[in-house]
Amino acid sequence: MATTSVSGGQVGRSLPRLEAREKVTGRAEYTHLMQLPGMLHAKIFRSTVAHGRIKSIDTSAARKVPGIYAVYTSDDVRKVIPDPYYGPAFHDQPILAIGNVHYVGESVAVVLAADPHVADQAVQQIVAEYEELPAVFDEIEAAENKILVHE
Repeated sequence: MATTSVSGGQVGRSLPRLEAREKVTGRAEYTHLMQLPGMLHAKIFRSTVAHGRIKSIDTSAARKVPGIYAVYTSDDVRKVIPDPYYGPAFHDQPILAIGNVHYVGESVAVVLAADPHVADQAVQQIVAEYEELPAVFDEIEAAENKILVHE
C-alpha cells in the first residue's frame, strides 16, 4: 500500500489571522464589551446547594433596586413557555430551576438592568431557601447509590 503526501498542505504553514491586527493593537471588539441602544444586562442568581428542593425564592428586595428592569424565576418563565427545557440531545435542563436544584451554580433567577453593576447589586438581594437533599458527587458513587438526583 503506497502512501501519498499532500503537497501544499496546511500542516506546518503559518496562516495570517483576519483579526490579528485588531487584537494586538487593542481595537478588537469582544461581545462582553459590546454596547447597543436599549441593551439590558443579565445577572444570574445561582444555587448554593448541590441538591435541594426550593422552598422559597424572595426577589422582592431585588425588584426594589432602582434601575431594575425585571426579575424572573421559573414561575415567570412558565407563564410564557409552559415546558421551559433545553439541552443538546434531550430537552431535560430547565432554563431556570423548577422545584429542585441539582448542582451548585444552577440558575435559579435572573435580574435584568441597563447597568450591569445595578443588576449585580440586585441579584445579591435575592434570598432562596432550600431543603437540602442527599447529593452525589462522583460517577462511581452515582452508579452504586440509590440517591435519585434527577427524577
